[in-house]
Amino acid sequence: MICKNCGNELDDGAVFCCNCGTKCEEERTQLYTKMFLKDSFAENAEQD
Repeated sequence: MICKNCGNELDDGAVFCCNCGTKCEEERTQLYTKMFLKDSFAENAEQD
């Protein structure tokens, strides 16, 4: 993930950017949502 505030690369699971201190929870939530939707779509495609 990349910090939206400063562009620093973030570790997986980071809650705050270690460079600027911006809270990254929202970005992490969006990433997990995308991963979940991708996996769910793949499972549904296999069942069809």
